[in-house]
Amino acid sequence: MTNSLKCPNPSCPFLFDPSQVPAGAVLTCPRCGMRFTLGPTAGMPPPKAPEPLLPAKPDYFEPDLSIPAPTPTETESPAYKKTRTGTRPKSKAGESFPWLPLLGIIAVVATAIGVGVLLFQSQSGGTGTGGEKIFRDVNIAYKAPETDWDQDDEPKRVMNTNLLGFRHKDSDGSVAFQVTDFKTRSPQPVDLRDGIVDRLGRVFDDLDAHEEEKATWAKQPAIKYTFRGTSKADKSVMAGEAYAISYKGIGYWFYGWASEQQAAKLVKDFEAMRERLRILEFREDWKETTAASQLFAGEEADYRLDDGDRWWKKLDPKDEDPKAADLLIAADFKLKQKRDVKPSARLAVLILEPNGNDAIGTLKQHLLTHYDKVLDMTKWLDVNTMPLLGDPPAAGEQKGIETMRFKVDRGEANTAKLVVISAITMDVKENGGAKPKVIGVHAYCAWDERLFWDRRLVQMASSLRPGK
Repeated sequence: MTNSLKCPNPSCPFLFDPSQVPAGAVLTCPRCGMRFTLGPTAGMPPPKAPEPLLPAKPDYFEPDLSIPAPTPTETESPAYKKTRTGTRPKSKAGESFPWLPLLGIIAVVATAIGVGVLLFQSQSGGTGTGGEKIFRDVNIAYKAPETDWDQDDEPKRVMNTNLLGFRHKDSDGSVAFQVTDFKTRSPQPVDLRDGIVDRLGRVFDDLDAHEEEKATWAKQPAIKYTFRGTSKADKSVMAGEAYAISYKGIGYWFYGWASEQQAAKLVKDFEAMRERLRILEFREDWKETTAASQLFAGEEADYRLDDGDRWWKKLDPKDEDPKAADLLIAADFKLKQKRDVKPSARLAVLILEPNGNDAIGTLKQHLLTHYDKVLDMTKWLDVNTMPLLGDPPAAGEQKGIETMRFKVDRGEANTAKLVVISAITMDVKENGGAKPKVIGVHAYCAWDERLFWDRRLVQMASSLRPGK
């Protein structure tokens, strides 16, 4: 630089070109943040060189532009002149200032800051090889694209996500990533679906979302939705896709969307952006610590049931079937979103006299009479061939005894129930001896709430077994 002017801060190497600004202008060093006046100011003698400030901040900080330039009065003080002429300040006893201990303290502080920065980068948002950004605390790495997409916080704001957002350079396409650590348990499919449907519902009106089968993401089985809706912000019609996966106690979500005209063209772009996320190996030792299940035991007979959600509570069995019921439990589905009436279900265990050798046949015959007399419901439709809906309990899905599923109603709208039954024959103590009895499970919910309970009721009913 011709006739360059060095920044007055001794520890800052930045050079100015004085020909670019008039004399008397106040300059701010873009490297260290020091402010000073270039040349003489009209009507005022040129100030002496300003007092040196702290060493320049590292490049990963922004310059502190709030540091004021020293006033002419300050530059004329004896203490200021001594620092500019190189004279070391004296202590009160007239001895030399203890520079070595001070430098040692500065070195320790600088080392601590450097270590802290490295730890921060390794814990959350450090940089790996090939430009990947490492998110150690949520066990992933992400390599941002070099072309076509710009990192942008606006998609994060729109979709209310917390990890990354991108905007397409040549279209109105947007991408956002969300991550949630469930700490002590693995997110269940219902958690992953809620994370998709709830978030989309807050962004789009007239949402039309469809779940797709056999999807994968980051080499993991994924829940995938394709969707279309009207933006609540500007009323434009948008379309896109959303994915969700679970790994070692953490849920990950991807959302890609664009105007309906652009969305079809961006399908491959969405896939490429999604697959830039890579799962790491920092949580290989992670294990669930939430209790797996709650055990229910019989009162008059020694049987067992497993509550894999730990949602179910005991009620008075006389409220279900005063003569046959031994256990009655009920549960409300734990929804994240608020609803005036939560989806609910009940399960009763009945002790019956055997009617032939078929335990489940004995139970069904009893229930036919019970539903007819108590509920005036006589239509029983076998739905065992229909695919199971919903999710298993949080403790997982284990194969137990045979179950049967029915749609039971009386031919009127909104009266049908999903009924799941299972039964075993076992000896029950009676009058000082033991007699064979049929132990039957009768679990049910509203038919239009089977999406919440279908698989869960099957799991509960199939867990019926003799006690040990």
